[in-house]
Amino acid sequence: YSYGDLDEYVPRSMVTKLSESLASGEIGAQALGGYVAFGMGSITNHVLKAGWVVVMDLYGNVETISITYGALIGTPNISATNMYHPIALRPHSATHFLVCMGVSGSDLNGPRFLWNWRTDEYEELHGGKTNDAHDIQWAYSGDYFWQMDGTTALKEWDAYETGDAHDRVKTRRLKDPNHAQLCEEDAVVYISSRNTDAIVKVNVSSGDVLWTLGGQYGDYDVVDFDGTRYAKGSSLWAGQHNAEYFGDDEYCMFDNQYDSGNNSRLLCVVLDESEGYAYLSWEYDT
Repeated sequence: YSYGDLDEYVPRSMVTKLSESLASGEIGAQALGGYVAFGMGSITNHVLKAGWVVVMDLYGNVETISITYGALIGTPNISATNMYHPIALRPHSATHFLVCMGVSGSDLNGPRFLWNWRTDEYEELHGGKTNDAHDIQWAYSGDYFWQMDGTTALKEWDAYETGDAHDRVKTRRLKDPNHAQLCEEDAVVYISSRNTDAIVKVNVSSGDVLWTLGGQYGDYDVVDFDGTRYAKGSSLWAGQHNAEYFGDDEYCMFDNQYDSGNNSRLLCVVLDESEGYAYLSWEYDT
């Protein structure tokens, strides 16, 4: 095959760059022995040509490549002739990842799996049923996992039964929520509400919104890198994905800058609840 024949299926090359000092941080050289895992897809004219899940070390040496073609996934409720697009990828254990897949190039809904990256074996969750594939997280206790339903509700599904959601959290002022991070033994959840440019902290048991950071419903002023203070209700990030709590009152995201005309960026923001404001703490412009 020539490059032209394969361009729709695989990248010609991948380049990895590593700063050993940054990766080591306070942990030291032991941190350099870790891995990076990610999903990839090749889409032409809204048709998914190829999909893979990749695990590599920090120096770019590939440990595992799994082709997400139905016949190779090989589980009972998966179409053998479909290519699946791995979208969400979350650690489950030292040997397994939670993987959510879209069923075609333009469909962001699909089945969920436990994937053993050492043996390249897939196990269907929830009987192969589908849901929004943006995100997934194993529950703190029991054989359950959490996902947004693509509208306004966070749902907890039984991993091995095929019935309705075991539990659900529904709250107002969410629009196209694409990410949910359960913390404090699943007592609170941080939800990325993409179309309101907000990170929303919610009490799981009651569904009450504890606070909203950013966007039209924001509860806090936000200070930009240059010291400019923007009143609550402003959007310093737009259409974000994967907003997560990183510790020490800091939240990081991929800021898509959707419809803004600005470059996308990796962005972190610190919320000082006692002082009643937030400030941008770090960015990486793409």
